[in-house]
Amino acid sequence: MSSPVSRRQNIIVVITAVTVIVLSISMTLYVTGSMPGMSGGSGADGYKNVTFNDAVLTCEAETRSKFGDRIRVLTLDNHSSRYEERELVYKIFQHMDLNGKVGAPKVEFFVNCFVRASNGRVTKYEAFEEVEVPANTSSSDNTNMFGFPKK
Repeated sequence: MSSPVSRRQNIIVVITAVTVIVLSISMTLYVTGSMPGMSGGSGADGYKNVTFNDAVLTCEAETRSKFGDRIRVLTLDNHSSRYEERELVYKIFQHMDLNGKVGAPKVEFFVNCFVRASNGRVTKYEAFEEVEVPANTSSSDNTNMFGFPKK
């Protein structure tokens, strides 16, 4: 059998190892903000698994909250909408038709909505009305259509 001294040393080693492991786990949870009731890390704004669909739904909800019942059609631009890995942002682009005033035609808008991938919050929101401007092909300043002097 082992002597009482070596048994005591074994108990001390085991208790020390368990203490180090518990402290390590506790500090990791505290720093990442995953420990309930602790305010370390980012807490409620911590990491979420935000997908492309989540970002689209967030932008759609933001657009509907701003324009409400005036929206006739709201479509996603699948070609331009994307995830920017360098910025950790989903860039969502939408096209929207709004009801005009009574008797007025519809109004078209382009919507840019950027959603942070780490927490699903909208970081940038812009809505631009599509306006057609007639092209001025004739110039009275003696330049061609590219702005270069006529020969």
